[in-house]
Order: sequence, then structure tokens, then C-alpha cells
Amino acid sequence: MATLKWREAYLYWAGAYVTEGTAISVSFDREWIEDTAYGDSNRTYQAGFGDFEMTVRRHFDALGFQGMQVDAIATSPAPKAFYLYEDRTDKNEYWYGTGYVSLDDHGGDMGSLVEETYTIRAAGVITFLDTT
Repeated sequence: MATLKWREAYLYWAGAYVTEGTAISVSFDREWIEDTAYGDSNRTYQAGFGDFEMTVRRHFDALGFQGMQVDAIATSPAPKAFYLYEDRTDKNEYWYGTGYVSLDDHGGDMGSLVEETYTIRAAGVITFLDTT
């Protein structure tokens, strides 16, 4: 596998390309349920639920993509589909699913651009597809 650079990533939210992205991180933590019993020589575990979280940072774009912000502050939020291609030149590997989004930070200081940080949490099955 070749080394990837995040600058080649593409993120689609509700069918639209997320512009002005500066950072993305994906976590798929697993819940572990201990099932150690008498006679075991080590602690043993069963796999529990997965916990998907994607963090997206971007420059605020007043004339561009507003979909994540609109969905994050909606009174009655609805899950939306997303696709994350880690390398825009390779359409064979990507994350996809549906999720809810929250706007975690929208701000900056006098010497910077307005920055936004979003978190996407799973609303159903999340899949990493590798068709190579």
C-alpha cells in the first residue's frame, strides 16, 4: 500500500463535496466486554459494539458548502449519508454510512480564518470498503 496524504482526501456529506477541508480523523473504537472465568490464565473479552466517530475541520466558506452547518444546527436533525475517500485518485477504498453531525467549534481570532470543527457519529452501519 502506498503512503497516503490527507490532502488527497474527498468527503461527501448528503451528496455534496465538503469544501475547504483542513483535517479529518476517523475513530472506530470497540467496546470490550470482559468474560474472564475460573480457570482462565488471562483476562478474556468478547467484542461489543463499535463506536464510529469522524472529526472534520474546515475553513468556513460563506459562499461555498454550508450543508454540514445547516444539518448540525437543525432543530430536528436527520441522519445523512457520507462518503470519505482517503485518496481522491483511488475510488476503490472508502468509508461510507449515515450519520448525525454536530458543530463543535466555529471561531477564530483576529489574525486567522474562521475555522469550524464538526463531529459525525453513526446513525447505522458504517463500512470501510476496499474493492482492490
